[in-house]
Amino acid sequence: MAETSWRGDASWGGRLSWRAWLAAGLAALVIAVVLLARLGGAPDSGEAGDRAATARPGNDGVAGETASSAAPPPPAIRAATSFMQAWLRHPPGQSPQQWWEGVSTYAEPGFARQLRLTDPERVPGRVLRGEPTPAAVSPNHVVFGFDTDAGAVLVTCVRLGAQGGAAPQVWKVSDIEPVLQGSGTDAAG
Repeated sequence: MAETSWRGDASWGGRLSWRAWLAAGLAALVIAVVLLARLGGAPDSGEAGDRAATARPGNDGVAGETASSAAPPPPAIRAATSFMQAWLRHPPGQSPQQWWEGVSTYAEPGFARQLRLTDPERVPGRVLRGEPTPAAVSPNHVVFGFDTDAGAVLVTCVRLGAQGGAAPQVWKVSDIEPVLQGSGTDAAG
């Protein structure tokens, strides 16, 4: 009787060669680098300062930092709230271009370019429920939780502009992501 195992049939050699292991290792490394760049990369503003990652309440996603209990700056609150209002505003007859013009006003340039690919008809939700809840606060980025009629989302705002200079600090949205049900994380923290 032939023995079967998780390796499948022996036609591919049964064991992986060193080349296959090398290729698999390199592929895993590339995936890890891409994920780290996506989650921990600096915003397109050219700042290399704070690196914002996917944040959860109590974790601002920045290595070596912990979320501050400080209140988020009012300009960050306004940017995130205005973005969410524009994000959820897609009345019948509004063109994708009109929707994009509304959300891109509050988005940092790289994220605004990504939003061009979004079909506003597929954006879930129409109504904000309550006020934003700060999930993570640091000097150069804030993550807010928002509750909508379609579920909770996390919105990341980043501070653009000269650090400590006379130029005004501008807060823009750099990411939005749904809070997955059953993840043990909610926007209210």
